[in-house]
Amino acid sequence: MIQNHKNHFAISAESMLSIKKFGDAQWDVDSNRVVWFEKNVKGSGFMIWNPEDNKYNHISVENVSATVNYGGGDFTVSQSQIIYVAGNQLWRVGLDDGVRTLIMEYERLLCSPLIIQNGRKVICIAGGSESVGDQILLCDITGQHQPLLLASDYDFYMQPSVNKSGNILASVGWNYPNMSWDSSDIQILWFRDEGDSLQIIDRHVLSGDLRYASFQPIFSPNERWIAYVCDVSGWAEIYLYDLYNNYTVQLTVTEAEHSRPAWIHGMRTLAWSSDSKSLYALRNKDAHVEIWKYGVEGESYKIDFDKGFTDITTIDCNGVDDMLLCSTSGTRHSNSIVIIDTKTTGTYGKYKRIASECSDLESFKNYTDPILVDWSSDGDIVHGLYYPAMFRNKEKSPAVILVHGGPTGQFIKSFEPKVQFFTSRGYVVLLVNYRGSTGYGRSYMNDLYGKWGVLDRNDLISAFYFLMKDESIDVNRVVAMGSSAGGSTVLLALINTSGLFAAGICSYPVTDMVDLVNDTHRFERHYTDKLIGPYPEFSELYLERSAMIHADEIEVPLLLFHGDEDNVVSVNHSKFISDSLEKRNIPYEFCIYNGEGHGFRNDVNIVNYYERIDRFLFKYL
Repeated sequence: MIQNHKNHFAISAESMLSIKKFGDAQWDVDSNRVVWFEKNVKGSGFMIWNPEDNKYNHISVENVSATVNYGGGDFTVSQSQIIYVAGNQLWRVGLDDGVRTLIMEYERLLCSPLIIQNGRKVICIAGGSESVGDQILLCDITGQHQPLLLASDYDFYMQPSVNKSGNILASVGWNYPNMSWDSSDIQILWFRDEGDSLQIIDRHVLSGDLRYASFQPIFSPNERWIAYVCDVSGWAEIYLYDLYNNYTVQLTVTEAEHSRPAWIHGMRTLAWSSDSKSLYALRNKDAHVEIWKYGVEGESYKIDFDKGFTDITTIDCNGVDDMLLCSTSGTRHSNSIVIIDTKTTGTYGKYKRIASECSDLESFKNYTDPILVDWSSDGDIVHGLYYPAMFRNKEKSPAVILVHGGPTGQFIKSFEPKVQFFTSRGYVVLLVNYRGSTGYGRSYMNDLYGKWGVLDRNDLISAFYFLMKDESIDVNRVVAMGSSAGGSTVLLALINTSGLFAAGICSYPVTDMVDLVNDTHRFERHYTDKLIGPYPEFSELYLERSAMIHADEIEVPLLLFHGDEDNVVSVNHSKFISDSLEKRNIPYEFCIYNGEGHGFRNDVNIVNYYERIDRFLFKYL
């Protein structure tokens, strides 16, 4: 797990591999069991934990994969049965007998199944194509009938939710050119059960304003309320729609975020209490995610269970005695599945950690904790997380500045093995939440609209000058690093800034904005309409923001990684840059991983990735 690195112990490249990798985790309310999807060295399948006897069971399943857009929404569990997606197929597997049954094979990719009407039917989303939008389907769980089309009013759907009676469906929908975090509706459909089908008898749209985004509608157990998140106030706050009286109230006024950008399906930040009097919600403020309990009548307090867990990505409630299920991590805790008892005395809940991804890596004792930092860029405040080096090899430390991808995203105080890989080698690490990041309100996110490739670049460069004020850092040994959209930011920051950064590291970077518009997948087809401007009307800006056009101005060593099966950013984006460096004899390394897409998953490649980075930095810093 550790290796001797310049007379100090450092985290090895092999240790960057997760012993386990978790998918979603959910309660089966009916049998009071926890189910999650897990991949490990022995294969993949569903893990089942019973709180009554603390026993674990495993159902081996190799083909669980919902691949609509970036994935997510792989399965649901109810009535002691799992309904899961395998590409364009819908399968059923019993929790007790483990028997698998094919429910449906459809002409499109599927995701986000929901079991309704006491286990008789399933609702799911069918992904769209270039010419048609997403669909919401109703399927018979026996597979004896053809699926019924319930809704196809939007280009995209996500987060379907059904009331306990199974006659009201709420979901998030949005249309081009928006992403869900730009503008999205809560669509509500009322049904009449007609045996083999459901007849729509009424429909309603919540929010429905082009300026605001919505997230995760969820019905209260008593079927009176639909809770959801909307950023109409400038922050992602929680709202309640009263189905009895047809009105909406704002539940929270916090200047915090209660949602995340929905890059994948199946995200959950809200869970109702069993008595419908309160909501448990994930609240993100200052890059720290906490659980809060918000009463319908207005009272609220934080659920403290372990201060070491500082990022929580999903939440669920068992619906009986308010036991919470969370996926969570912290600086020193790997991604874990945790059960929290909210009924214990006071606001502090007892918890049990029932599974963790990298427990062996946690035994490394010298992790550094992040420090919240801010600095000025173009007169605006930019946010970041500063990780001190674990030791110094010389009088001053080198530094790595990391920018996140998206660009709509955020660095949070979570388990970051990559960061500790560097700090254990004597590097200071600065994570930049540039203007355009989420987590700081809608205005901060919107700052990047029309200015992608400008503000993020400026904020990365200003991060360098921020580090210059740190007397412990060797400013001649500062590296910029990013992937995807973050890789684009890094390359643009290396242009015309000779003498600033000592080197750059980029994984599957966007370098040709025109090609990105013409060749990327359906989900992000119009993403740049907001970030740069509609194409081709703003074609000159697309060229100006393309690192490929200015590649001959990069004069520092560069390490490039790309997968040859990347359908989001073509490998040609990296080849353009490497060709420019080659002809000008600028030191570079270009690694193409066969069989990899937009992100690397093969264990051999992941180890190679970190070993190459280690050698590259040793050589050029």
